[in-house]
Amino acid sequence: KAVIQELKMGRDNYTGTIIKDLLSAIFPDHPYHYPVIGYKQDLWNIHSEDLHKFYKKHYLPNNATLVIVGDVDPDDAFAAAENSFWNIEPNKEYKKESFYWNTDIVAKSVTLYRDVAQPACLFAWAIPGAKTKNYEVLEFANLIIGSGKASRLYRKIVDEEQIATSLESFTWNLFDHGLFFIYVEPTDIECIDQIKTIINQELQSICDNGVEDKELERALSLAQTQFYDLLENSQQQAYALGEAYLATGSEDYIFNFF
Repeated sequence: KAVIQELKMGRDNYTGTIIKDLLSAIFPDHPYHYPVIGYKQDLWNIHSEDLHKFYKKHYLPNNATLVIVGDVDPDDAFAAAENSFWNIEPNKEYKKESFYWNTDIVAKSVTLYRDVAQPACLFAWAIPGAKTKNYEVLEFANLIIGSGKASRLYRKIVDEEQIATSLESFTWNLFDHGLFFIYVEPTDIECIDQIKTIINQELQSICDNGVEDKELERALSLAQTQFYDLLENSQQQAYALGEAYLATGSEDYIFNFF
């Protein structure tokens, strides 16, 4: 019942809901189609024996990564981990599944009707996943295109054309396939087509002409600041290390970012 209440709270967030609905539309034949929290009917029908089977199948030493960040002695940390986990048997037959996704060349749209005063529009593109080791390219593209008030699209759509009150871009760096989002709050719902045209024009201009030196310098400065902030937070650093290692197989990937 507690998780079902979380589901209801999630549906009240209409931006989060439209993201989930877009995921389902973009990945109809891939597990990304399903929300992590599941559906209410799943929660009502699940039983403890199902959870135990899942745990025994997937929670294995050879399907786990332990990340330790902090002022520790590596030998001591390794000894403590070995002492705690040495007697858990691996399953040498275990293999991670690979999932097929049939890419589509047709654009799709999802409309969510809610009784809210401020309309919102979300554009999404499927992009290569984290396994392709392209994080730095996506991060710099994000910072240049729509992240921050000095980004290209914010200046064009919010400041110059004044057809939106806010705009931001962000990426979901999922392992198999990623997503690049541009979130816009238009001044009027009638402006959405104009916003879409400008976004496509600016993206095509970057493809054809590249980016300006000052845009790249700004992106580099922001990326460096974000990286130094990461090094100040042990929990976020551990998460980034684990995510990058599981996606790319390299424990040094995030440190070679620049």
